[in-house]
Amino acid sequence: MAAEGKGGMTVKRKKAKEILKESYREYRNDPRGWSFWISPGADPPEIYLIHGDIAYFLKVDSLFTPNPIGVGAKFDVEKDQLPENLPEYGLRCC
Repeated sequence: MAAEGKGGMTVKRKKAKEILKESYREYRNDPRGWSFWISPGADPPEIYLIHGDIAYFLKVDSLFTPNPIGVGAKFDVEKDQLPENLPEYGLRCC
């Protein structure tokens, strides 16, 4: 299912599992500069993964399951839509 976004951009909704796989692939290719936000008080939880001018939005049944059920979308973000100095997150080792 597709929806019209800001500026006439088409946003295609996908299953949460598809969005998680796609974002993880992109993260593995370029792990620097990612930010992760969860909307406080949203029920079900809303998750935002932001990398440069690309963002992923997920609305899932739970943050605490290995295979959450939900929907999501990938869309473009303008730099002026985001706060400055977003904190980075990433996988940490050793």
